[in-house]
Amino acid sequence: MKIAVITDHVPTQYAHSINTMKHAQGFYSLGHEVEILCVQRYVELKNKFKIRDIHDYYDINHKIKIKFFTDKSPLFFRDLRRRLKDYPYAATNKLRKILPRTEDILDPESKISEYCKKNSFDLAYCRRSTNAAYYNIINRIPIIIESHNYVIPPELKKILRLSKNKYFRGVVIISNPLKESHLKEGIPKEKIVILEDAVDIDKFNLVIDNKRKIREKLKLPLNKNIVMYTGNLKEGRGLETIIKAAKYLKEGDHAFYIVGGSKKKINSWRLFINKQKIKADITFLGFKENSLIPFYLKSADILLAPYSMECSTVRWMSPLKLFEYMASKVPTITSDVVRIKEICDNYECLLFKVDNPKDLAEKIRILLQNRNMQEELKKNAYNKVKKFTYKKRCEIILKKLCD
Repeated sequence: MKIAVITDHVPTQYAHSINTMKHAQGFYSLGHEVEILCVQRYVELKNKFKIRDIHDYYDINHKIKIKFFTDKSPLFFRDLRRRLKDYPYAATNKLRKILPRTEDILDPESKISEYCKKNSFDLAYCRRSTNAAYYNIINRIPIIIESHNYVIPPELKKILRLSKNKYFRGVVIISNPLKESHLKEGIPKEKIVILEDAVDIDKFNLVIDNKRKIREKLKLPLNKNIVMYTGNLKEGRGLETIIKAAKYLKEGDHAFYIVGGSKKKINSWRLFINKQKIKADITFLGFKENSLIPFYLKSADILLAPYSMECSTVRWMSPLKLFEYMASKVPTITSDVVRIKEICDNYECLLFKVDNPKDLAEKIRILLQNRNMQEELKKNAYNKVKKFTYKKRCEIILKKLCD
């Protein structure tokens, strides 16, 4: 089968861009011909000049083609809206009133669909590319949409209204709470597939399980217990809980490493640490390429996923971070929110009371002192996560929605 994976925000640091590229890898590993078709705006163009090789950046096979389609409307500057306010959207809407067919002429997703038609693609897998899905249905190209939206935005509603069309093969969502919001849009239930997120387990297995060598490579301390968090630094991800937990632990024995985040976010958290007068050993390493994440995770003694009840997606998420932690064969401590407990339990990850830094500190202390518990947790977690690979996820998607 010839499959187009259609998206925007490539290349960026966003988790959804990693997720999309890994799906392309998953379809490719099943023996399909795969091409990634991307909308290119200012931010993506700028990032392309910074990144030497997009395939290496996302750690995907170089045989997968990547093609960019430039947005020629004012929306090219949409990701600069904080500086330009709402100008890109206002200018585009004004153009549409003057020239009703402007969207068809300038919209890169229309060009993507024409490319799919011209090159006889059998299927388009769309993430964050609802216009491309719409045009592909018109062009009689079967589409599958991946949606992680609880509140359905207008542009997605537009395509969901066509869900009874035979070229609309289905929607892939990540949890049961999302099912009701999508059913309300009139999607036939047989066209909704619920699948947890996934992990590229092969890239973890290629990294040797030797903490000393990995730490030497990454220039991390050899004589300390490393407690690590990787991912987004925005509010709700539990950074405040980690920082406050650090003050309950004996100084000198532990080194906390935070991987990810922009310079602005890192400076904000450093300011928070100073205001809290916390003297713990906390180091921010900033953003690291996806291909390096297995090395950082395997360098740690404990991994943290302290999701807060303040996290905007806490009721319906399926966190990529947790699956990567489980694949790393490093014991993990995570908050006991409902969605996490639907993925793993105390046999696979040690759970602490959500938003409770004192309990997190106690769980860190308990886990570091119990070697048997560490071994049991990482063994059970790894055995479970083997069921959640991108290859298996892509196989299920195609079987349920395309057979």
